[in-house]
Amino acid sequence: RQYALITGGLANIVNQAATSLGFALPTYEVIQAIISDFSDGNVDGTINGTPVSVTNGVLPSDLDLDTAITRFKNNNFANFQTTSLLVINYDLLNNILPTANAGTDQTVAQGASVSLSGSASDSDGAVVSISWTQTQGTAVTLDNSNTLNPSFQTPSISDDETAIFELTVTDDIGEFSTDSVSINIVANNNPVVTAATFTVDENSANGTAVG
Repeated sequence: RQYALITGGLANIVNQAATSLGFALPTYEVIQAIISDFSDGNVDGTINGTPVSVTNGVLPSDLDLDTAITRFKNNNFANFQTTSLLVINYDLLNNILPTANAGTDQTVAQGASVSLSGSASDSDGAVVSISWTQTQGTAVTLDNSNTLNPSFQTPSISDDETAIFELTVTDDIGEFSTDSVSINIVANNNPVVTAATFTVDENSANGTAVG
């Protein structure tokens, strides 16, 4: 029923906007304008402060979704008297996700010390949490995994392999972004030495290699 309240509130918003613009009934253009208005997470006649234009002018600036939902509930009280009003988190709707960059892929030898070089930013708030996890490859221990520059020692391996690490950046609203980096680890395969077998001829000063 809360979804019905939201739908009814949006219908009231559309009707209010159409009436304010001088239309007898809501038009497709008005509906599209309201959808555009909601793209920034709020219905207030603007997109991030810029008025939304339509043929007859701009959307009215007194649009308010919470008020429209309440009005719809009151007008249909018999059907919604036991339905609680939905609390809309406009901060969450308006939020821009943080940016995560796990850095450049690297190629290193086994046994090497590796430092990851991540970066993070949040254009409309603050980064409050940073974490790294390994998603592929022989497990290693990440030192300072809650910083942008963790480090680890590459493991001993018999064949070349790729370790992948994922950076997760969380903002002050609780939303997050991720990015991954690949560390290509080259195995240190020592050459195999085969010893030769010699036979000695008692009548010769030189031996003969066999095999």
